[in-house]
Amino acid sequence: EQWLIFAPDLIVVAAYGRILPTPVLNLPNLGCLNLHPSLLPAYRGPSPVVGALLAGDDTTGVTLMLMDEGMDTGPIIAQRTRVVAPDDDADSLTAALFSDGSDLLLQNLGDWMTGAIIPQPQDDARATYTAKIERAAGAVDWELPAELLARRRRAYAPWPGLYTRWEDKELKLLDVAAAATSDIAPGLVVSADGTEISIGTGAGILTVNKLQLEGRRPATAGEFLRGYPQFVGAELSRDGAGQ
Repeated sequence: EQWLIFAPDLIVVAAYGRILPTPVLNLPNLGCLNLHPSLLPAYRGPSPVVGALLAGDDTTGVTLMLMDEGMDTGPIIAQRTRVVAPDDDADSLTAALFSDGSDLLLQNLGDWMTGAIIPQPQDDARATYTAKIERAAGAVDWELPAELLARRRRAYAPWPGLYTRWEDKELKLLDVAAAATSDIAPGLVVSADGTEISIGTGAGILTVNKLQLEGRRPATAGEFLRGYPQFVGAELSRDGAGQ
């Protein structure tokens, strides 16, 4: 293989998305290090930031680990925690975690190279796993609780986003909030004063502050209702269709 012509002392991987083959893992004498945006062994796999946001975690973090042949199973060199802000989404949180990770790498690289750090094995019994996100994950099921839908909006930003369908067009829900109680039927769109949008869910109300109809620019709830007053009273179905 072509990469066998190289003789690196160390390889550092971040957001690579693939498991390195054994010959590559064995190539550098100081090993292959990986920055993973979770507190391993939590959220192993390709979507750790999404996993933390979907779970509603208050804190997460980044792990510097020595890679082995498994998926995020190698021993831990160092970790740093980060509080998840209420307005964090996957885009902002990923950027913050990798910024933390770069600092973590620089702080520990010297000690790693001199052998001053002994990596600690992960507790596999505490491991949780994530899967690759598909576009269909962003489709709204209005029977789900409003709190979970609000978490999905943050977890799936910028892709695939949170979306439903109305009048045969995709409708992106760009900014939402959950309210705890509701007697509104799941998928029913209501507005108390023509400037705000509330949609019933399986538990609670989903307030939509900003949205974007397919082929149109993003709009606030009030702007959208001025252009599409018939949206009030629409019944959005479980599969994302709506009248």
